Amino acid sequence: MLIVLIIFASSLFTLELLANGTKTAALVFQKKSDAYIDMQIANIMLIVGGFVANLVLRIVVRIQGNVVGE
Repeated sequence: MLIVLIIFASSLFTLELLANGTKTAALVFQKKSDAYIDMQIANIMLIVGGFVANLVLRIVVRIQGNVVGE
């Protein structure tokens, strides 16, 4: 159960970082500037990385649950 809560919290944290990063980029940079594009790429990588990590952790939890016999 603790691992499931950690996975859920990491997903929420990833979404919070995305929202804050996008909001900051919109205020500070113009949409066509290189810094804005770099920040959008970083946000996309953060989202994809977060979901991949989330998926991997879910798989590990299922495998451990099957091994332990829960």
